Amino acid sequence: IATIDIKASEVGLVELCSEGFANAKGEHHWPLQTFPADVLRQVTVPNPSAV
Repeated sequence: IATIDIKASEVGLVELCSEGFANAKGEHHWPLQTFPADVLRQVTVPNPSAV
């Protein structure tokens, strides 16, 4: 799971990535990767938000 760095300690994301949801094999490892805003601004997206 990737998000902006200011959300790195957001409880819901931290819990999801540490506990996750089990897949068919019972695995649930979802690492949380964060990026600074200037890096995310460089990513081209097909439907950018107006915000």
